[in-house]
Amino acid sequence: MPRCCNSATIETMTQTTNIFHQLPTLDFKDAILEAVDTNQVVILTAETGAGKSTQVPQYLAEHGYERIIVTQPRILAARNLMKRVREEWAERHAEDASEIIGYRTAHERDDSGRTQILYCTDGLQMVRELTGIGVSQKQILVLDEVHEWNENMEVLVAWAKKRVQEDPSFRVLVMSATIETESLAEYYGTSAVISIPGRHFPVTKRTSDNLMNEIRLQLDERTGRNVLVFLPGKAEIQNVMEAFAEKALEAGVPLIPLHSQLEIEEQQKAFASYPNGKIILSTNIAQTSVTIDDIDMVIDSGLERRSEVRSGVEGLFMAQISQADSLQRAGRAGRTRPGEYILAALDDMPCASFEERPEYPTPEILRKHIDRLTLRLANIGMDIEELDFYHDPSRAAIKRAKRTLVLLGAMTFDGEVTNIGRAMEHFPVESSFGRVLVEIQPENEAVRGKLATMIAIQEVGSIVR
Repeated sequence: MPRCCNSATIETMTQTTNIFHQLPTLDFKDAILEAVDTNQVVILTAETGAGKSTQVPQYLAEHGYERIIVTQPRILAARNLMKRVREEWAERHAEDASEIIGYRTAHERDDSGRTQILYCTDGLQMVRELTGIGVSQKQILVLDEVHEWNENMEVLVAWAKKRVQEDPSFRVLVMSATIETESLAEYYGTSAVISIPGRHFPVTKRTSDNLMNEIRLQLDERTGRNVLVFLPGKAEIQNVMEAFAEKALEAGVPLIPLHSQLEIEEQQKAFASYPNGKIILSTNIAQTSVTIDDIDMVIDSGLERRSEVRSGVEGLFMAQISQADSLQRAGRAGRTRPGEYILAALDDMPCASFEERPEYPTPEILRKHIDRLTLRLANIGMDIEELDFYHDPSRAAIKRAKRTLVLLGAMTFDGEVTNIGRAMEHFPVESSFGRVLVEIQPENEAVRGKLATMIAIQEVGSIVR
């Protein structure tokens, strides 16, 4: 036995080994590798818990692919997947995986020159680095969680199609939990589609007219369950925590917030085990990008805050989730034992029934202004009109975006980015707000700070303590 290992380490490693040998992806390993070897584009759908995000990149690396870049929609997902795969790789190959498996985001990184599997966020800042992929058949781009269809994913999917057409050596694997495979296969012109079933325990479903009562019941009866509560935003999480702080303390059940603005250490508390169970209060960050294996019950408000344009103003607004989103949230339970899913109304907010919800969510690119996206693409040398988007914005929307940027002084009529446009790109806000911030002279930092605060409030839709 290696000196670094103790009995606890051996037990953990044995559990890890059992997990990755039992995951459904293992039965499809040969089919996946053969499809990737013989096709430029492969589409892989796998139910939650099948192991696509952790196992498939390892199969590709073991098969001889020297560089596998896996995009994720959230920093937390990229970081946690990297940690999990490092543990599994070390067990599989009995070697230090810290240089083989890495991750990178816009502001942090943990990788090396030897990194084979790189998890990264799907932001456009990654496109610059991704343009180096495809110089040999030993590299592959893996687009994971495509079903989220944020702006970045739309760009990467369209950019990958362009690269496939230009470079016969370029390979891309598109992965998702739920996606319309036929139309996506037609979009890419591929017949290589693989569907992997998940492995779940049964999850019973019911509705409730009061989400708070459902949480209170878990604390009153001290059920010891691990409960995941989906709430629309940070403000609602804070309100629920304040409402049940005393009762949770009496019951010995931790209330654990989970959202993207938390520090790493705070986020990791959701993955720990507690003797009396736990109640995790989460945004949709736990819907697909993060997997918490021991969840017994999901209580779902059926709501989310999402970016969209209403009455000509773009911001974060409350909205009902789709049927596909609801099913994904239900799939968070039942991974290790039978579970329960409750679709429950939050306070006086309306809660649509499952049947009343749209089948799929509206893609972000179709519900937001695209002038900022147009500018971001132009800043890295791409004309938005050159990309064939899966969800194609209308020509009118593109023309309107370019006209807005010209009026703001961010672009010329010929599509060249100006100094003002390059400065605007530093601010992750709507273009008109970015233009205002650029206009403020450097000596007026106090004014810029106050204005930035007001713009932030407008962008997120509320003030959260």
